[in-house]
Amino acid sequence: MGMYHSTYFAYGAHIPGLPDIDGLDTNLRAYNEQHDTDFGYLNAGDYDHDMTFLVTECTEVNLGEFKTVTPQTATPGQYAAWAEQFAAVAEALGIAGLPAPGWLVVPDLTDAVVAVADEEQRDLRQELTRSRAELDENTGVLAALRRQRDEAEAAVTRLRAEVERLEGKSARLRKLADRIALNSPWGRWVAQDIHDIVDQPTVSEDGAQSQQSPGPTQETAVATPDPTTQITQYRINCLPDDGIDSELFGITVEYRGKGRWAVVRRSSYLGADGTWSWGHDWPGEPTSDQYEAYEASRQRWLDTHRFDEETALRLAREAAPHVTVNGFTVADAIAMQQRRAGKQQ
Repeated sequence: MGMYHSTYFAYGAHIPGLPDIDGLDTNLRAYNEQHDTDFGYLNAGDYDHDMTFLVTECTEVNLGEFKTVTPQTATPGQYAAWAEQFAAVAEALGIAGLPAPGWLVVPDLTDAVVAVADEEQRDLRQELTRSRAELDENTGVLAALRRQRDEAEAAVTRLRAEVERLEGKSARLRKLADRIALNSPWGRWVAQDIHDIVDQPTVSEDGAQSQQSPGPTQETAVATPDPTTQITQYRINCLPDDGIDSELFGITVEYRGKGRWAVVRRSSYLGADGTWSWGHDWPGEPTSDQYEAYEASRQRWLDTHRFDEETALRLAREAAPHVTVNGFTVADAIAMQQRRAGKQQ
């Protein structure tokens, strides 16, 4: 069984007991959004004896690495503000017995399989968040479609009223033509002209003419076009395709229509600035008077996360060597694969 070693240097406090991690994660997210803070939690310790810490600053140091930390740069005023913030968040989240915060050094020993599972669980949560955002987007689009449908129905009603008005006018013209034919020696020719004009073939609501029209001739028939072939996805990876870790380190370039492509890694999208995003973010469901602002915001996000094919492939190739999974780099994954191959031999 492979083990994953790391050490955390953080400013925070140990949460007594065994807190509900899912509930803590959800409540901290809500608290941070409401109070514009940056609290998080750290779950680390000796293999199957993990402890949970409430933290506001945290640095991870992997085995074989070192990092320089500078706690001395924090001012007395910052420490006092942190103390008040920790007391406030503990009260808000119902954390009893939280000790005074301080600088912590926490060694961590984790089963590598569990670490990957934790990463996948976080990915699933983020995927759920992205799905909810997409649902919100679709709700806004649906509201716009409903408005367009209502406008189209109103236009159809106006057209029907106009058709009825014209039909009434045609009937009056026919009666006038009949009176002219009876009261004038040349009236029958005038009446015939009026009937010819009024009785021109009309188009019904389903698009069919009211009088019989000839079918398509040989010259007007449309031939069936030849089928086309469209590439819709590329896979970019620095690891061999048959490697056990290949799927975790892979990036895809996916066609999203209108000549634009997205660079995707496990449900996140690469932006033009080289950072990854979980999708367009909008607080809650947009109201009808927010729809234009919402659409403008979504379009701005799409403009920075959709590219032409050549640019998308270039960005994906540039990003692939820098992919990490739970702290493991591409080089680490290749080295572990080589060690496994050596053991099998």
